[in-house]
Amino acid sequence: MAPKGSKADAKPGKEEKVKAKRAPSPYILFCSEKRPEVKIKFPDASFGETGKILGQMWSQLSEKDKAVSDRQYTIPCPTFLNLHMLTHFV
Repeated sequence: MAPKGSKADAKPGKEEKVKAKRAPSPYILFCSEKRPEVKIKFPDASFGETGKILGQMWSQLSEKDKAVSDRQYTIPCPTFLNLHMLTHFV
């Protein structure tokens, strides 16, 4: 038996909704940029420990540096724009 919510449970003839993907938050952009540096500096750190280190780095950033990340957040990614247009103008 297929897990609940899988395509096998979908009723025939019913269309699937396309969910719009949100643009990544400033914190997520920061983490994706800094994660490789943290992994080089702390190669034995687990996933959770890496997350804690990134969280500490984010909390120590000045408001000015966080504002730079916030400006990147306000520019939506192309995937977000395409899905947004598909769901609202179709």
